[in-house]
Amino acid sequence: MKKLSWLLLIIALISQYNLAKAQISWSMGMNVASNSYENMHPRVVADASGDPLVIWGRMSDESVFFSRWNGTAFTLPVKLNPSWLTVATASWMGSDIASKGDTVYVVMKQTPETESTSHIYIVTSFDGGITFSVPKQVEFIADSLSRFPTVTVDATGNPVVAFMKFDNMFADSRWAVTKSSDYGNTFSTDVKASGWSGADALVCDCCPGGIVGEGNNIAMLYRNNQNNIRDSWASISTDGGTSFTEGWNVDQNNWNLISCPATGPDGVIIGDSLYAVFMNGESGLS
Repeated sequence: MKKLSWLLLIIALISQYNLAKAQISWSMGMNVASNSYENMHPRVVADASGDPLVIWGRMSDESVFFSRWNGTAFTLPVKLNPSWLTVATASWMGSDIASKGDTVYVVMKQTPETESTSHIYIVTSFDGGITFSVPKQVEFIADSLSRFPTVTVDATGNPVVAFMKFDNMFADSRWAVTKSSDYGNTFSTDVKASGWSGADALVCDCCPGGIVGEGNNIAMLYRNNQNNIRDSWASISTDGGTSFTEGWNVDQNNWNLISCPATGPDGVIIGDSLYAVFMNGESGLS
């Protein structure tokens, strides 16, 4: 089933390629930053000119760094979190970035993750990453706990942020989504985006997710946990993340696993189609 999923994805991508008559070529790789920055969990988007904007984490001082292509080279990395804000990062999870033109958003989770006083923050740039705002708090969830922030941009250029939410005992795991209408200064009350497999459904509490958008269509991609069935799901919003009205299993392998795989799905929306990628170990291989 996993091989079939990959085959269908490849066929779909080839079809898109042929329809668009695109010519894709890959350049030689180059260093964005030296080893001293540790380069954990890198993420990339493009600015209005199509140039890459890259973030990554450094575990040793719990920081998130940013670099952009200036036309000839990547700029000297800039630390986005101030000294009072330490950021959760590892090889398998960390901060996230989204852009629309030269408007850029970076979300990060404060450490320690297990404290209700540790929040998710966002920094914003309106000049393609040349300057960034001070961090603004995203979630206001009382004594609940949060982790794994991920961000996309709606049709108006405003950020839509998803995060995993728990009660104050680190139970009742679910994905929540909040959105801004003033470019990241304030955020709405979060809404639940997960739980489509049943009333008692939880999410895989050590598995990052991803939120992706195209216009008013938003998809929250996450790994579920329905009695240890850990397939990947998509939750869909057609109103820019204000509400999520349907969801479905995107891999359907019925992977039964007691432990936590610490991986999650990702995807992209192109036109009216959602493409999702995921890891599944039901066959015995990842």
